[in-house]
Amino acid sequence: MFEAMVFLACVTGAMLGAAVYHQRQARKIHKEYEQAKELIQDIIVSFNKQLQGYEERLNLVGYKTELAVSKMDNMSGSMGKFDRLLEKLDKDLREHKEEYNKVRSQLEELHIKIHDVKKSQKELIKEVSEIKEAEHERVVETRVRTVIPIKREKALAPLNETEVEVLKILAEEGEKSAPQIRTRINLSREHTARLMKKLYEEGYLDRDTHKIPYTYRIKEEMRSLLKKVES
Repeated sequence: MFEAMVFLACVTGAMLGAAVYHQRQARKIHKEYEQAKELIQDIIVSFNKQLQGYEERLNLVGYKTELAVSKMDNMSGSMGKFDRLLEKLDKDLREHKEEYNKVRSQLEELHIKIHDVKKSQKELIKEVSEIKEAEHERVVETRVRTVIPIKREKALAPLNETEVEVLKILAEEGEKSAPQIRTRINLSREHTARLMKKLYEEGYLDRDTHKIPYTYRIKEEMRSLLKKVES
């Protein structure tokens, strides 16, 4: 009986010792658990802060990205408008260039026409002048033919030496123009023309108006008179 009580006391003591030990271990584990729990919470808080920082950064990057995309869209729209404006300007330039070339071509044609008109006008003025001169000469010739013939003995009296020399040249060499006579008597073109016209209008010469320049020939009665005077 005593041994049983001793055994029971030993068992009870062992159980109490084990319980105390386990209780201490449990407290230790609980303490470590609490420490681990605090550490994990600190880690979680730190991780959350990092995640929050990353999220803010991501939000900022997203905002900047959206802003950049918006600017790109606006820029794309502006580029589209600019491209359309360039196309319109290019079209206008082509149309203006075609219009310029057309106007330039018309101006060139007008210049050619004006040049032709001026040329025709000069030719017409020349023809009118020749017609007037020929008409005047015909009138003078008609008037000369109606005058009283010059008396033979007085025919050469009004003439100077140069005029007599012209009559001799025509009598000896035949029909000549005023420029041909000019080279022989050394007078100016105007002086020679006036001299030949005077001899013609006074009845000493005949004139052929079908040639340009006009040609002159001495009348047969003047030729005979010169031969008589020389003899």
